[in-house]
Amino acid sequence: MTLSHEDTLRELHTDDGTLRYHEAGDGPPLLLLHGSGPGVTGWRNYRHNLPVLARHFRCLALEFPGFGVSDPTAENPMAAGPEAVLRFLDGLGLDRVDVIGNSMGGYVAVGLAVAHKDLFRRVVTIGGVGRNIL
Repeated sequence: MTLSHEDTLRELHTDDGTLRYHEAGDGPPLLLLHGSGPGVTGWRNYRHNLPVLARHFRCLALEFPGFGVSDPTAENPMAAGPEAVLRFLDGLGLDRVDVIGNSMGGYVAVGLAVAHKDLFRRVVTIGGVGRNIL
């Protein structure tokens, strides 16, 4: 399966700006949260894994505010991340998803998992840091 940036790119208009994301596949929803750093985006973090994951999941690679093609934010992008995830899931009508978070995305995922215990079914982090949940 070949997926392109243009074919997978979607927009979700929220009360706090437009969130852009990449969507591919069918099945249970899988939220993909990218890391931080110069030039990082959800597409760059997950584009090579997206075709494989899309065989089993409805993949949703969110572009955090201030990164990629989502609207900028006046907040620190890491501080804006958790609320953006909540707006994103609410806007898509999703109340429970699996999540993979890379680096900063792992930090955001773990923080949300602690604060909203029913939000995620499974959490996988790749180089993520967060609060100890045990």
